[in-house]
Amino acid sequence: MTNIVHIPSTAPFLECLVSAILKGQLPFQKGRPPKVEELANITLLLPTRRACRVCGEAFLRLSDQKAIILPTIRPIGDGDDDEGLIHEAVQGSFGQSELTSSLIDMSPAVSGLERHLILPQAILQWRKNPERAPEPHLASEEQPSQIKPAQAALMAHELAKLIDNAETEEVDLAHLENLVPDQFSEHWQKTLEFLTIITKAWPDYLKATNQLSQAARRNLLLTKEAERLAETKPDTPIIIAGSTGSVPAAARLMKVVANLENGLIVLPGLDQHLDDAAFANEALRQSGEMVHSLFNHPSIFAWSMQNEPPWDADWMKYLYKDYDPDQNRTLAGNLAANVSALDKTRYVHAFSATSEHPWFGWYSGHYTDYAKPAGRDLITEFGAQALPRL
Repeated sequence: MTNIVHIPSTAPFLECLVSAILKGQLPFQKGRPPKVEELANITLLLPTRRACRVCGEAFLRLSDQKAIILPTIRPIGDGDDDEGLIHEAVQGSFGQSELTSSLIDMSPAVSGLERHLILPQAILQWRKNPERAPEPHLASEEQPSQIKPAQAALMAHELAKLIDNAETEEVDLAHLENLVPDQFSEHWQKTLEFLTIITKAWPDYLKATNQLSQAARRNLLLTKEAERLAETKPDTPIIIAGSTGSVPAAARLMKVVANLENGLIVLPGLDQHLDDAAFANEALRQSGEMVHSLFNHPSIFAWSMQNEPPWDADWMKYLYKDYDPDQNRTLAGNLAANVSALDKTRYVHAFSATSEHPWFGWYSGHYTDYAKPAGRDLITEFGAQALPRL
């Protein structure tokens, strides 16, 4: 598709993009460099506010003009930065509509500081429930059945990450209670009880204070922007550059822009011609860079090249039609040999095996099975919900 282009990973991304715009090399420009006043008609959507600043500086540096009118440069991925997406709609540039009104009336996003203050309070309040028995692993002599504020703060940090991850992927946490059948995890109900902090208490707080979470508001803004562009179909150029669509809402916006007559998606570092040999060489190069970069970190005691490779994870055959149990087997061995030669002081684990991943009380067994000998020299993974109350 002519409205999807890429810049190689070996080239300076923003400088190449700006240079191409100024020289008229983008598809919608058809080889004609823009006049000074025409640059203002271009809208550039970049991943972060920092990228916007660097892009603006690149225009000033690469332009031959003493004065230049910059394109509209706005971020799409950094929380509050997403306000820039709806600037034109709020200002009325595209006319008053029901969509414009909904953007103006949108609830504000709760601040990160406010969330980090409220969630620990919710955890402490949950712990004070008199119907709950004392939990020995959280007990103290002063308050045998209470969580310390420092513990609550750490737990709140993890809950906040869960909220952000779920909302970014547009997963409804209300469905958690249906995630695991009772017969597979007896302690799951206790976990669900704790998670009511983010499935009930936190949403109730946001509703009472008329606020939205940052991730949810970002998704809403991206969705509204996609709807606005699909509705208005502006004939001025709109470029989304540097985003890979890892956020579903951003991916939908990219799809709309890609279908506009003067829309353009500029992908970073997409190599369309990488063969198997080049892929293997790149993997060897990156493994070497990993060792050189992290060699002096005292917390690293071993290197591992791969997690649950195809020849050790037959569950893949149920998910992938082209499942090949020998895929990357040779490459994994070469990577292990390369790292072993670079670092003779640490253990090199060729791959993290499924037998090293006990998920007792989740996929099999009962969480009390953790009290038994592991039967393996190394445990490289266990389920996030495999221990009660964690």
